[in-house]
Amino acid sequence: MATEIQTTKLDTVSQIAAWVTREIALQVETIKNLNDKIAAIQNLVEASGVIDKLVVDGGNSVLLPNACAIDMTCLPPYITNLYALEFTSDGIPYRWSGPGKTTTFTLAFDRTKDKHLEISILGAICSDVLADFSLQIDGTEIVVDITESTINATLPSRQSNRSFTEIVLRVATTVSPNSLNGSNDRRLLGIAIARISVT
Repeated sequence: MATEIQTTKLDTVSQIAAWVTREIALQVETIKNLNDKIAAIQNLVEASGVIDKLVVDGGNSVLLPNACAIDMTCLPPYITNLYALEFTSDGIPYRWSGPGKTTTFTLAFDRTKDKHLEISILGAICSDVLADFSLQIDGTEIVVDITESTINATLPSRQSNRSFTEIVLRVATTVSPNSLNGSNDRRLLGIAIARISVT
């Protein structure tokens, strides 16, 4: 009787081991199929020219667009030092930078090639604001070309698995309308930003 019970237990253990082995084999095959599908999707997307690169950021696969553009109506996360949305008399949305001197945008786009950054502005609260303007990309200051309505720069290519680019704008000062013209607006303002685009 004892021998029969022991044999039954061994049979049960063998069945469990066989089942576990089959399950592991199935999971391995599933993972392989998923990897094949990811590779096929990557090839298709890259061939389309819409997206240049699939990167792995923090263990996650991220499809990065070639270009990106944001207006001030709907901001992505990780943006600092901007006031609430306003509109011009023509209906153009914009936001003032401030109260601090430094405004940060963190955006996701492919950096395997040089990119053109254009920041559309409606102006500065006063001329002193842009007297000592600087732009940093991922902590490195780059050359800018400033006109009445745009701030332009070339973003150098980056060979990295990081999906995000940090764009930091720094103005010389922020000034309140109250100090300029006696207005009731005591906010400390810098530049009025309407749009940011990367191409």
